[in-house]
Amino acid sequence: MLQSTESLRMRVSGPLNQGFGPSAKVLTVEAHGRDVRGLALCPGKVVRYVFNAQSRRLLTEDILILKSSRTL
Repeated sequence: MLQSTESLRMRVSGPLNQGFGPSAKVLTVEAHGRDVRGLALCPGKVVRYVFNAQSRRLLTEDILILKSSRTL
């Protein structure tokens, strides 16, 4: 089933905001059957996600973790 990019983005943004807070941003979305996959920018990291539309389950994996290199 074809869906617009915006509808996929809206479907994923709710669970991402619940898990990572309101500053989480969806970067990419791809429809793969019942799954929506892509990348998201979350506070301090970039994550890869898989959202199952049927079970409404969100799986994430850290791709890049941003750390501060402050020295005193």
